[in-house]
Amino acid sequence: VRFEKSTGNQKNAKQKNGMARSSIEPPPPEHISKIFAVLIQILQDSGLPPSNRDRKHCDSVDERAALRRCAAVHLLRLCDMSLQLEGTYLKPGMWHVLSSAFLDEERSVRESAMEELSMMLTGQGKYRHGGIASGSFAPNLRFVSLIVLCADSEHGHGHSAANGDAANVGRRSTSTKNAALQCISTLRRTCESTLAQCRALGREAEKNFENRLKMMLMPEFAVPYALHLLAFRRETPSAGAAEAGATLTQISQSSDRSDDNEDKEEFVIANEEARQKMLRKR
Repeated sequence: VRFEKSTGNQKNAKQKNGMARSSIEPPPPEHISKIFAVLIQILQDSGLPPSNRDRKHCDSVDERAALRRCAAVHLLRLCDMSLQLEGTYLKPGMWHVLSSAFLDEERSVRESAMEELSMMLTGQGKYRHGGIASGSFAPNLRFVSLIVLCADSEHGHGHSAANGDAANVGRRSTSTKNAALQCISTLRRTCESTLAQCRALGREAEKNFENRLKMMLMPEFAVPYALHLLAFRRETPSAGAAEAGATLTQISQSSDRSDDNEDKEEFVIANEEARQKMLRKR
């Protein structure tokens, strides 16, 4: 009897929970847009809180890195294709800001962003219900192109020209690359099967594939996004570059420069020209 009563109570509790869940309404568009804007602002401000009141209490490198990591991870989760939010709320400028997390100078930030991207591309973790692995939604090709910002030095030692002074993440870079390759293979198979289905449905369906679906599924269409990221990306600021920039500013503001200062100025300018030349070449 006790067992039956407890079972009945559990059933009643489940029914009440189900009714409570069904009564929950999604937040209004203004609220969603504000969440995207706040997370983007945190990344833009290098991890400073959006409130001026809280900024004075967040002055350590670790605290700001933790905020950047949190903002990047949750932005990616909001862009889960099953939520159907990123097409409306993640504007091109926001996409650029989000991409900066993959070039962060702190290893913890860059590593977390790559790990989250890997799960998004393969439909694992938080993305298992709406990812490509479940057959529900294909990831937006904008996110597939982010793989070009996950480069690392060849053996994980020091900084390479490929990642522009971003923190090295070792094996995480390789695992993210493998996740992208897995996603590309799945996208290509999905693209081929969708084309076959559209051809079977008739000429109109095939036209719809050529004019719309192909640009969403064919992995080759991620290449323009990747080239755009590489062309407009900014180098990760390093301590040496910051010191060089400060030296150049001080020299330019000085009214009476000695020969030693002129030599420093020439060195800084030459160093900056070499960096820009490397960026253009890449």
